[in-house]
Amino acid sequence: MNIALIFIFSALFIEPPIHYVIDNDVELVEVGDIPIKNERIQISTTQWILPFGGNFLFVQSNPVGVSAMDVETGDVAELGSVGQGPFEWRTPRYAQVIEDELLIWDDGNLKIIGFDETFQPSRELTGIRHGVRAIQFTSNGLAGVLHDVPMSGEYVKIYRFSEDNQPNLKESFGEISEEGRKLIMILQSGGILWNGDDLLWSDPAVPELNIFNTNENKHTKIAVPDNDFAVEPWGNRRENRRNVEEFIFSNSRIVSLQKLDEFILVEIENFSDDESSIRYHLFDFDYNYIGNVNAGEGGFANYIRGVDDGNRLLYWGEDYTETGELNSIKAREVVVR
Repeated sequence: MNIALIFIFSALFIEPPIHYVIDNDVELVEVGDIPIKNERIQISTTQWILPFGGNFLFVQSNPVGVSAMDVETGDVAELGSVGQGPFEWRTPRYAQVIEDELLIWDDGNLKIIGFDETFQPSRELTGIRHGVRAIQFTSNGLAGVLHDVPMSGEYVKIYRFSEDNQPNLKESFGEISEEGRKLIMILQSGGILWNGDDLLWSDPAVPELNIFNTNENKHTKIAVPDNDFAVEPWGNRRENRRNVEEFIFSNSRIVSLQKLDEFILVEIENFSDDESSIRYHLFDFDYNYIGNVNAGEGGFANYIRGVDDGNRLLYWGEDYTETGELNSIKAREVVVR
C-alpha cells in the first residue's frame, strides 16, 4: 500500500499525516470457540471478557457484576456483591488486569475496586466524581479517563492516585466533535489506552489517534488511513431520539482501541446501504502503520470484547446469533505476514 499524501476521510476533517508505512499482509485466523455453561452470564449485559490467572472474566453491567470462569473446568464464581459498601458495586462498566491485579470501574458507585489473583479484595480507589466512558490504568498509579462528554470543554483526564488511593487531577485536555459527541452515546465507541508514557484516545467520528506524551506534555495526532470512513455533519438537525439513532446507525465510527502483544489495533465500523462492516487497522508501538484487515459484518454483537495472550481477540460466540444467549467465546488471532 503506497501512501504519499495526506488523506481526506470525510467532508468534515482534514487528517494529519500518518507515520512511515510498512506494507504487510494482515490476516485474521479463526482459533475456535470456548464453551460457557452458566446461565448467569448474559449476552445483553456482558461488556468485556478478560483472561486472568487461568480464568476468563466476564464484566456484566448488572447485579451479577463480574464472573470468573475456570478455563479448564468451566466452573464459574462471582466476585464481590451488589451494594454500596466496601468492595460492593452497582454497575461494573470496565475492567483491566495490570500486574496480577484486577481493577474494575463501578459506574454506579463511582469507584475502582481491586482484586488479587485469588479473587480476594485488594483495594478501593474513590474520588472520581463524574461518569466514565472508558478508563485505563498504568502500573505507576496513573489512570487515563474518557469522561461522559459535556456540552463543551475537555473530556480526557489523567489522574494520579496517591498512597491513600485518592485521585489527583494531573492533566485535562481533549475536545470532541459534535458528531463524536453523538456517537459516544454508544457504550463501546471511541477508546483510550496507554502505550508506555503515551496516552492514546480517539474521537469516534474522526479517523485518527490522539497521542499525549506525559513526559514531554506533547499532543500529536496520527491519521488512520481508512478510505471508507465517512461521517455526515450533524448540522442543524433537531436533537431528538429519532435523529440521534438515525445518525448513530448510518455513520462510520472508531469502535475501540486495543493493545495487543505486538500492535495497537484500531477497530472501525463503516456503513453502506444500511449494512455495516468492521475493519482493523494495525500500528506498531512507534505508530508506524502496519496494515489493515476486513473483520466481517458490523454490529454490536461482532465488536471485540477482549484481548487474550499474544495477538488473540475475544468475541461473543457465534451461538448468540441463533439463541440470543452467550454459550461460547469466539477467538481469532491477528497474523501479520
